Amino acid sequence: MILHSDQGWQYQHKNYQEALTEHGILQSMSRKGNCLDNPVMENFFGLMKSELLYNKEFKIHERVQEGTRGIY
Repeated sequence: MILHSDQGWQYQHKNYQEALTEHGILQSMSRKGNCLDNPVMENFFGLMKSELLYNKEFKIHERVQEGTRGIY
């Protein structure tokens, strides 16, 4: 599996990168400041945030997973 993201600090964090490696996930990053590198996924995550996550409060991480399960 390949996970494509922007170059946000959280995606560059060593712990995050190690977690991806532990789960067999290859990391891919777009060019700095260029959302046009991956417009399909930018659109997908924008819709997901606005339709599923905004205006909701999740107390724990598992609830976020439950809230997003089945959308892909």
